[in-house]
Amino acid sequence: MNLFILKNTLQPTEANALEVITPLGVLSFDCTLAKKSIQDIPPIRTEMDNSHTLISYWLFEDCVVEFLRLNFNPKIPVGMKVDQCMCGIWRVKALKEVSCHFSCYLATNLEGSVETGESLNAQSFEDDHVILTIGTEDEECFKYRARSDRWFPSRLKSDIEPDQVKYLPHGISINLPNLLGGEVLQTHFNCAWSSKDNQEISTWFAVDEDPFEILKESNMS
Repeated sequence: MNLFILKNTLQPTEANALEVITPLGVLSFDCTLAKKSIQDIPPIRTEMDNSHTLISYWLFEDCVVEFLRLNFNPKIPVGMKVDQCMCGIWRVKALKEVSCHFSCYLATNLEGSVETGESLNAQSFEDDHVILTIGTEDEECFKYRARSDRWFPSRLKSDIEPDQVKYLPHGISINLPNLLGGEVLQTHFNCAWSSKDNQEISTWFAVDEDPFEILKESNMS
């Protein structure tokens, strides 16, 4: 089952879509199913296209999981610049009731600083030379997508609580109610980093991008 539609030709790869080496440490994307990290479960396969977009597939008794990671050019104010910007998107189709939680975190001893905005939960890390920001949508976005039935179960439109998105010491987690059989869900994390020679707020603007628009710009859905 393909939960994403990609128009480019895909080739098998041994690359790990769930980890990225950044200037501040390894960035990890994770999905926890029934308290078991998908980081510990090899995918059925991972594929890559000529733009280095990666997609991994897992099939379980209670759900189908796909993870897509792609680089994108953020729409940020004139004069701002980032060195790298990427989006990691999870899609899950429940075959029966299943609990799934999502997280994105950085292997670092640096202390993160919370930087929220309208429709955005974000956390930034920095050393003397580089700033890196992780961002995702907030609970109001979940409610909107549930009402719109946009890759979010409409059943949950009244069940989203203010603490469904939580800040970890070195990242962000998304904890949602269980999915029921037949329901589908999408969540995402954007990450951007930049030299401090650029405006430091550039990474905050870069992670405040709609994943559906990112997919559209890349001829994906």
